[in-house]
Parts: sequence; C-alpha cells; structure tokens
Amino acid sequence: MRLAGIDAMRSLAIILVVAQHTSLMGDDKTAVDYLYKNLVANSSVFFVALSAFLAAHISWPKQRWTDFMRKKEALLIPPFVCISLLALTKAYSKCTLGLYCQDYQLIEVGLGGALFPLWYVPFIMVMFSLTPMLKLYHAQPLWLQALVLIPLCYLSMRIGRPQELTHLAHNLLYFLPAFLLGLSCEKLQRCRQVSRALIVSLAVAAIGVWLYQSLHLQQFGNAHHPRLGFYAVDWLFVQKAMLSCMLLLLLSDLRVEPWLQRHPSLLKPLSQLAMMSFGIFFIHGLFTYELYLLTKPLAHISYVLSSVVAMALCLALACAVLTIGQRLIGKRYSRYIAGY
Repeated sequence: MRLAGIDAMRSLAIILVVAQHTSLMGDDKTAVDYLYKNLVANSSVFFVALSAFLAAHISWPKQRWTDFMRKKEALLIPPFVCISLLALTKAYSKCTLGLYCQDYQLIEVGLGGALFPLWYVPFIMVMFSLTPMLKLYHAQPLWLQALVLIPLCYLSMRIGRPQELTHLAHNLLYFLPAFLLGLSCEKLQRCRQVSRALIVSLAVAAIGVWLYQSLHLQQFGNAHHPRLGFYAVDWLFVQKAMLSCMLLLLLSDLRVEPWLQRHPSLLKPLSQLAMMSFGIFFIHGLFTYELYLLTKPLAHISYVLSSVVAMALCLALACAVLTIGQRLIGKRYSRYIAGY
C-alpha cells in the first residue's frame, strides 16, 4: 500500500476521533442529531484497528520485536507523561476554582480531556508487548482467525466500554477484537482477496446497523458500563467494526491509489493531517470543553452544526499549537512532548 492510502487512513481516523469527542456535548433532539452522533461515536474502534493494520503492514516486516518496542516506547511514553501532567494541572486549577458542572460527560471533558487519548497509550503498549503472539495470529489462515475473532467480538458487544475510561483490563477485552480485526484486514489485503462486492457488502451492513440503532432502537452514543459485566448488545461496536473493516480494505485497495494521485489538492492536506494525527490525538482533549462553551449558542440552531464547527475548530487549533510548538522548540524535541 502506498503513502496516499496510508495518509487517507490516518487523516480519516483522527477526524473521526475528534468528531466523536466534540459530539459528546450538546442537546441532541432530532433524528439527524441521533444519526450524526452514532456515525462518529466510538470511532476509537477504527483508530485501534488502524494501529494494528499499520503495525502489520509497515513495522513488523522491517523491524525486530525489540527494536519495534523501543521505538514505540520512545514515541509514546514521553508525550503520555507530558500531556498527562498538563491535563492534571488544568484539572486541578479548575477544581480549585469550582468551574465544573455536575454532568458526567462534561466533567470528563472539563478535566482537561485527559481521559480521551490517554487510555489508549497503556492499552496499545500492552498490545504491542504481545507482538509475538499477535504475529502468530496474523500468520494463521483467515478461517482460523475468524474462529478466534467472532467470539471475542461477541464478548465486546456484551461488556461495552468501561465507565472508567482508563480501566486497562476492560479496555483490553473491549478493544482486542478491533486490534485483531485490523490484523485480519491486513492479511486479507495482502492475500489480494478483497473484492468490490465485499467492500460494498460491509458498507451496506454498517449503514443498516447505523440506521437500526439510531432510528429503531434509539440507542445513542457509546455504551459505557461498570467493570466487566454482561449487558445489552452494544450495536455501536458492531457498526464500527464493520465500518472499520470496510474503510481499511477500501483505502488499502490499489485501485483507489490512482484516484488519490489524480487529486494533488487533496493529497497535500491529507499528508499534513496524517503527519500531525498522533499529536492531535494527544492534545485535542485539552481544548474540547472550551470549544463546547464557544459553540454552544449554535446548538440552538442545530446540534450537528455546533458539533461540526467544534470539530473543525478543534482540529485547526490543535494543528496550530503543534506547528507553533515545533517551530519554537524544534522537531527533535517536540515529538517527545506532544507527539509531533
């Protein structure tokens, strides 16, 4: 797979994640609001699946496990510590001033957004530490991978995401199938067994679940549950698993590459956003609550409008902060502070 397809994947992943976090707030009232919220909610599933896909496609063939782990530790741990300290400082100052409302989600956002990206780092480091076993899974035929993947997906559908976003064991159980799904998609793409019919079928199925969940069941947003219990089916996981598989197979399809190359005006911003994606992932939660307050008046016109404007402002602000920060302290050091 070529650079353009990788850039498209990474750019789409970070846009969906920021859209998810800027849709957590606001008063959704109409069917359109519900559809938008469920379209972007739980986009972390795609982010995790993409991490697995890229690891198997790019890193594993070129690097030994020990070198791979050292590189990931250098890239992930320093920004994790720096942004955690910054978020905790912000949270402490706001708690001292008593600036929080009592709504659970707004408290989560107001606390510096620390939990948005930072649950991911412990989870993904544990997953990468299991690389030898994951490589063994990746080497198996697709039918055997399916025998492992299907029951794990069912488990994720029933336990939902944890109420405590940093609960490592719960996150591992919930997102493990998403990681394995990314590996299976990479295997499928590598074996050249991807057909347009498969991609279209996955898209139709994902849209069907999205409409069923939003309009019939009227389940909205992520299903957060207490630790490791069995609950009603989390249809959002089903939707995002199928959507992730469809997007990974579509954007890794070599037939898409010529179309991307014919649109250079699209390639440049995609490439820039892709390079900044991890930095955006680390710092965007620091601005989310303030942007919610700024765009809140637009919610009287449209919840979707306020969420989309907040998402665009969040992406623009994060990109500006990363660019200015890199110029001030240099690329060599900024990557260890903010991931870019």
